[in-house]
Amino acid sequence: MIIEVKDEHILKSLGYKDIYEGKIKVLYRAYGIKQNFCSFFMQDKSLLISRLDRDYIIKIFDDDYDAEELAAFLNASNAKGLFLPSELLKQLAPYVHALELRYCGIMEYRGGHKPDIIDGSPDLTDIFNILKNDFYIEYSSWLTDVSHRVRHGISKVFLYRSASTVTALYDADGQVFLTQVATKSELRGQGLASGMLKEVAGRYTNDGKITSLVCRNALIPFYEKTGFVKTGEAALAFL
Repeated sequence: MIIEVKDEHILKSLGYKDIYEGKIKVLYRAYGIKQNFCSFFMQDKSLLISRLDRDYIIKIFDDDYDAEELAAFLNASNAKGLFLPSELLKQLAPYVHALELRYCGIMEYRGGHKPDIIDGSPDLTDIFNILKNDFYIEYSSWLTDVSHRVRHGISKVFLYRSASTVTALYDADGQVFLTQVATKSELRGQGLASGMLKEVAGRYTNDGKITSLVCRNALIPFYEKTGFVKTGEAALAFL
């Protein structure tokens, strides 16, 4: 049975053991359990589910989950986006209608640090203008969420040479998760994204932190050339 989490001790006990748990922990740290646009659910002791508006993240604790019940819950909730382990998406596939599926590589940085100058406090409107062509984001909701997380010291946004951007969604317990990597379309192919990542990911790694990101399978070769190694597979679904 899927029930809403009302006991904050469950969420406070979360760590950053994997990217799903880390992303859910970030939502809890940012918004708690009292906001109507953000909530958390458990399916017995098998799954933890977070909701931010209509976007859902799912963490597997064990394999005793009920995929059919989960699909019914997501359909009834009018879910729009899912981020989840690839093996769970394969179990859900017969029960949900996805407009788009993306299987993604979980990549860990193993390269060196190439020091460079980077802006760690950029204008977020400039960041949005870089991201908007590559990500399904709406300005006001994106700005509200990102600025809130940045103000509370949960996330950090970087701008490289006024052309490329990456966000450290979290930096906690020796784990860093990078997201929203993008370069202005007219400046791609000049090594800007790789230079940025060698500075940002390299600096975190030099500090002894495990630095990861998720990318589409088609981009795995680029990230491998930049110094990342594939360590797993995740999935995105747009319903």
